[in-house]
Amino acid sequence: MDKNLLGKHIENYMGRFEDDKSKLKEDYRERQEKVDYYQSWTEDKILEMDRNDFKKYISQLWAMLIWGNKDYIVNVK
Repeated sequence: MDKNLLGKHIENYMGRFEDDKSKLKEDYRERQEKVDYYQSWTEDKILEMDRNDFKKYISQLWAMLIWGNKDYIVNVK
């Protein structure tokens, strides 16, 4: 891992919030909500999920934001 490059990206990211601290707080709040949501899923809860639960679960994943049709992923067998 290139720590210098990582540091540069972190500086750029943090620089975006210099003028707008509320954006940083909002970004943190959104991330914390996702952490709380996914950490609330126990093994039993996952094993009992239905299609609607699964759709909601995957639709909040960062990687799924590009998919417009979440039903396609849910219905793939």
